Amino acid sequence: MMTKLTPRSSPDDVFSRRAIWNRIRAAAVEAGEGALRELPSTVRRLRTLLLVLTIAVPAFLGGMLVVLWHFAH
Repeated sequence: MMTKLTPRSSPDDVFSRRAIWNRIRAAAVEAGEGALRELPSTVRRLRTLLLVLTIAVPAFLGGMLVVLWHFAH
């Protein structure tokens, strides 16, 4: 005679839905905290990039105007 297998989970079972949900939630919280920890360094790098661009782009365009002015005369 064949018996029908039914999944049974107890609160102590490693594969219970609650345990899996708690592990997923803990991983999401840890990933979120890691992203928040990286945010200040990312903002500093972005600020440095913007500073470099605000100096370099006008200098480049000014240099191009000087070169074009030189070729025109």
